[in-house]
Amino acid sequence: MIKFIFLKNAQKQFLNLGEPDRNRILNKLKFLKNHTNIFFILKPLHGFEFVSYRLRIGNYRLCLGIKLRTKDDVVFFVFKVGHRREIYS
Repeated sequence: MIKFIFLKNAQKQFLNLGEPDRNRILNKLKFLKNHTNIFFILKPLHGFEFVSYRLRIGNYRLCLGIKLRTKDDVVFFVFKVGHRREIYS
């Protein structure tokens, strides 16, 4: 089972987005929960301390970190949500 947990700062960033962008992000996360190979879609990030992966959703990016990974369970923490030109700074 795959779970996504938004950290407080990421939750604020997510809620500041427009409704169409929030719905697009939520639909993508729901799609990923049922995907067989989620690591095929996620791209690894290098040079960030706690963030391991990024997820591209249109012009927006989610920076994710893995907390727990067992045989059947993967828990991702969402550290940042933002536009592609602002997310990596």
